[in-house]
Amino acid sequence: MNEGESYYFRVGWAEGSSHTGPFTVTLTYKPEIVEPKDIYEDVEEIVSLDDGDRAYFRFVPEESAAYVFSSDSGETGTCGTLYDSDWESLAYKDGYDEGFTMKYSLYTGRTYYFSVEYSYMYCYGSFKVKVKKQEIPATIEIQAGETRTVNIPDDGMVYFKFIPEESGIYVTPIPGFFDGEGVDAN
Repeated sequence: MNEGESYYFRVGWAEGSSHTGPFTVTLTYKPEIVEPKDIYEDVEEIVSLDDGDRAYFRFVPEESAAYVFSSDSGETGTCGTLYDSDWESLAYKDGYDEGFTMKYSLYTGRTYYFSVEYSYMYCYGSFKVKVKKQEIPATIEIQAGETRTVNIPDDGMVYFKFIPEESGIYVTPIPGFFDGEGVDAN
């Protein structure tokens, strides 16, 4: 953050939470720059944090694909944020009362940063984080202008693959549910 500029943030109870009443908001200045630790695909890292701390990782994918960032923190809530090489936030996921799972499409050779922290104040201890390539089930190829009718299987998802023939904006007007999490237009 830059000195003299205004920044805004919001706080509130998690959706579906039964919490009510006041809570305390504390903003802490952390002047030290933390060097991110390299994290590698399919290698579990142990993160140890004190109250209010955050751990930072650097990830450079060896292949363009969708990746899953996750934490295994038992019944203690953790959250993660994915950033591009300029530290612009790409995705955020809060596990609230457990670990989180966040998916995003990444590109070969680009540097990404990933931070993890506890979801709530007054938490400390250790938990595991991992990055793995998302396993994509069988996909249906589709081209611009083509219409497909599909049956939705029991797991509720059908995967499509689309390779644009030219750069531009493509839209998918789908009635009902559309899972666009991690869709990247680059």
